[in-house]
Amino acid sequence: MARQSAGRRLDWRMAVVVVAAAALGFIVTLAARRQSGASLAVAQATLEQAVKLDAALESAPDPAAAAEQRETALRQAEQLFQAVLRRHPDVPEAEMGLAEVAWRRNSDLTAACHHLDRAIALLEALSPRRKAARRGKGDATGVSLLAKAYYMRAGYLVARVDGSADLADPQVKVALGQAADNVRQAVRLDPRPEYQALADTVERLGGGTAPAPLDPGTLEARPATP
Repeated sequence: MARQSAGRRLDWRMAVVVVAAAALGFIVTLAARRQSGASLAVAQATLEQAVKLDAALESAPDPAAAAEQRETALRQAEQLFQAVLRRHPDVPEAEMGLAEVAWRRNSDLTAACHHLDRAIALLEALSPRRKAARRGKGDATGVSLLAKAYYMRAGYLVARVDGSADLADPQVKVALGQAADNVRQAVRLDPRPEYQALADTVERLGGGTAPAPLDPGTLEARPATP
């Protein structure tokens, strides 16, 4: 009887230990997620600063110094987004940030599309409840973020081929076909005026062919302007 009582006390104590460990694990995970959110906010703010510097580059008193500041901000933003993804590889906002960095730095379509494809895959995989939920402290939801990722991808493709000397080029048509499909998804998810405006631009360029696989690298050598 004494042994059974001692065994019950031991079982009870082990249960307390297990529950406490589980609670501690939840707290550690929650703290890590909050730290990731804070780091993501810093990365996004750094990228926003780079965007502002980029916009003011031509009118800057010292364009060379402004360009150097812009490059520094882009490099810092890239490092911060990469740090977020090292801790949590499932943060689509960080992938989208890296896409913007790649594009603004040197119009790297291959890298930009790679990061956006990752972001789109992560967001598409969310449950309907998580897609509808707000993300972070802003008004963005999984749905609106997914629409933005599609819009960004379409925008980069259009920027690469718009003004091309040969819109009849098969690869250009494939790129426009992908852009048309991407922006169609964006408008369906979140019918913003700027999304519809891009859809109109794609239509003006001919709309391309039906969506088909495309290696963005085949368009890298094409100038974005004539």
